[in-house]
Amino acid sequence: MSNLLYQQPHFHVGNLLSSIGYSILLATDGIGYYQEKGQPKKILRKGDVIKCPPNIKHWHGVSIDSYFVQVAITNTQNGAPVWLEAVTNIEYTQVQTNK
Repeated sequence: MSNLLYQQPHFHVGNLLSSIGYSILLATDGIGYYQEKGQPKKILRKGDVIKCPPNIKHWHGVSIDSYFVQVAITNTQNGAPVWLEAVTNIEYTQVQTNK
C-alpha cells in the first residue's frame, strides 16, 4: 500500500502482470485522472474508488490544473506491477472523459 501526492506535472502508465491480483486506487484529495487503454479518461475526486484489473494497461495521475492525492493498494504476492512507456502529452491532455 502506498500514499501518493501528485503535483504538476506527474503521471504514469502501469500494466499489471496476469499473475497479479487487482489494484485499488482511493482518491483522497485533489483532482486526478484514470484511463484504461482504449477507454475514456475518468476524472477522480475525493472519495472515488477505482479497481484496476490485472492485465489492463492504464495510467493515473494528477489533473492538468490541480494536485492529486491517492492511496494505492496493490497485490504483489505474485510479483510487482510492470511500469511501461510514459504517457504522451496527447493522451494526457485529451479532453474525452467519462465523468
